[in-house]
Amino acid sequence: MTKRRFFVLGLVYLLSANLCFTQSLVVADSVRVSLPELFVWADTACVTMRLSASAVCAANEGVLQARSQLFPRVGVSVSGSYIGDAVLMDRNFSARGTTTVILPGVGAQSVDNGLQPTPHWGNSFVFEVSQVIFTGGALKAGVELAKLNERIAELDMAKNRQEIRFVLVGYYLDLVRLANRRRVVAQHLAQTAQVLQLMRARESEGVALVNDLIRYELKYKQLQLSDVQLSEAENIIGHQLQTLLHRPDCVLLPDTQALRATFTTFDASLP
Repeated sequence: MTKRRFFVLGLVYLLSANLCFTQSLVVADSVRVSLPELFVWADTACVTMRLSASAVCAANEGVLQARSQLFPRVGVSVSGSYIGDAVLMDRNFSARGTTTVILPGVGAQSVDNGLQPTPHWGNSFVFEVSQVIFTGGALKAGVELAKLNERIAELDMAKNRQEIRFVLVGYYLDLVRLANRRRVVAQHLAQTAQVLQLMRARESEGVALVNDLIRYELKYKQLQLSDVQLSEAENIIGHQLQTLLHRPDCVLLPDTQALRATFTTFDASLP
C-alpha cells in the first residue's frame, strides 16, 4: 500500500515538473484574424504567391514584346567627328618635295608634300524606318505563344492560391478544434478541482479513502498534461502558420466569432 502511494505521488511530481517547464516558455503577442484576412496576407506575403505574381508579370511583358514585333521600327542616330591635319609624303616617307597625284577628270598633277588643307569637322544624321512585310506567320504565332504562356502563368498562380488557401483553412480549423478541446479540458479541470477539494475535506474527516484522493489528484494532473499537450499542438500549428505567412512577430489565433457568423450566414442561405 505504501509503495503504491509513493509511486503515484512520484508520477504526480513528474507531471507537475513537466507542466512547470512547459508553462515557463515565453508567449508572444497574439492577434485574432479571420479567414479572409489570412487569404489577403497570403496573397501579399507568401513567397509562392510572390513568385507566381512575378511569373505573370514576366508573361505580360513577353506578350508586349511579341506584339511590338508587328509594328514598324524607327531608328535615329546622330554622330560628330573631328579630322586632324593630313600629311602627304612620297614613297620614301619624306615630307619634302612633290608627289604626282592622279585626280579623276583632271589627270596627273604635282602636289607639294607636307601638311595639306583638309576639313576638320564632320557629322552624320541617320533616320531609319523598317517594317516586316512577310514572315510566313511567325510573328503572329509568336504573339499567340506569348498569350498561351501568359494564360499558363495565370492558371499556375490561381492553382497556387487555391493550394495555399486550402492549407490555411486546414491550419485555421485545426486551431479552432484545439481551442474547443482546451475549453472542454478547462471545464473538466474546474470540476475535478472542486471534487478534489471535497475529497480532501472528506479525507481529513476520515470519510474518504486516501486512494480515492490520490486517484482524483492523478486525474487532475492528467487533465493538466492534456491541456499542455493541446497548447503545444497549438504552438506548432501556429508556428507553421507564421512561417507560411511570414508573420514571426505575433501568434495568430482564429476569430471564432467571425467564423461562427460565416457558418450562420451559410446555414441561412440553404434552402
